[in-house]
Amino acid sequence: MAVYVINAESTPDYDSWGYDDYWSCENWIDWHKALKAKHGKQRADEIWLAAWDEQDTFEHNLSWCKYAANFNSYVSAENLPVSHLLADIFAGGTKIGENVVDTATTTSKILKWVIPVIIILVVLGLIIYFSKKYQVFVR
Repeated sequence: MAVYVINAESTPDYDSWGYDDYWSCENWIDWHKALKAKHGKQRADEIWLAAWDEQDTFEHNLSWCKYAANFNSYVSAENLPVSHLLADIFAGGTKIGENVVDTATTTSKILKWVIPVIIILVVLGLIIYFSKKYQVFVR
C-alpha cells in the first residue's frame, strides 16, 4: 500500500480494477479532518461526501470502510451518512433505521445492472440451446 501525504488539496485515490493502491479508511478520515481545518465543517462535508460518492459499487473502501469500527465511529460522530447497518450494530451505532434504507438503496443499485445481465445470459443460453436442438443454424 502506498504512503499518502493527506492535506486539504489532496485528491482521493480510488480503488481500480485489479491490484492497485488506493486510499485507506484512515486516509479518508485524515482528508476529512484536513478539509474541516481549511474549509469548515459544512464545506468539508460537502467536498468529502461528493468524493466518497464517486466510488464505484465494488470499490474496497465503499465496501469495507463502513464496517471498520474506527471509520464507522468517526463518520457517525461527524454525521457523515456513509456507515452501514451491520457496522452500526457492531460498533454500537444508533443509525440503524437510516441504514436499512441505505442497504436497500445499495441493493437496488446493484440489481439495476445485475438483472439485465442475467436476462441477457438466459436469452443467449436459450438461443444456443434451441439452435442446437433444432439445428437452426446448420446448413
